Amino acid sequence: MSMVSVTYDLIIVGGGPAGMSAALYAIRQNLRFVLFAEQIGGLANLVPTLKAYLGYQYITGFDLIKRFKEHLSRYKVPVK
Repeated sequence: MSMVSVTYDLIIVGGGPAGMSAALYAIRQNLRFVLFAEQIGGLANLVPTLKAYLGYQYITGFDLIKRFKEHLSRYKVPVK
């Protein structure tokens, strides 16, 4: 049995808004990275109302994460 060793420039822990943003910046910088997340969007999926998020007067956490996912879907983000 052979072991494959992978070296990463960046390891991102958590798939909430901060982790998703880090992944976007990492991919744009051509970094070799991996995102570890139990659920993409994290707890932000459950926020009923965001009233002070830049660019939106009102949006639910679920809808905001949906838009984040759409943005990230343009890139190949490695999620474990």
